[in-house]
Amino acid sequence: MWKKLTERPPLGFVLQLWSRRAPPGFIYRQYGESKRMLADFDGLALVVLRGGNKKTRMVARREKVKQPKPEPIAVQPAAEQEEAAPF
Repeated sequence: MWKKLTERPPLGFVLQLWSRRAPPGFIYRQYGESKRMLADFDGLALVVLRGGNKKTRMVARREKVKQPKPEPIAVQPAAEQEEAAPF
């Protein structure tokens, strides 16, 4: 089943866990992207949240709003544009 899921581009997220006698007591493998991913830190599988927490999302949203707006481009009236065209 795992081979069939990983043959194509990920459409979601798959996590497979199974038990093992050695510490930490399980093995895992994952495919695709999710908001919560398992990451190996010195032999410990820890859940990593992607996308940050509420505070970092709010800061990012504020910075997005603070971006300077592009200046409007001055457009000449149609009569002036015809005179300026050499052809």
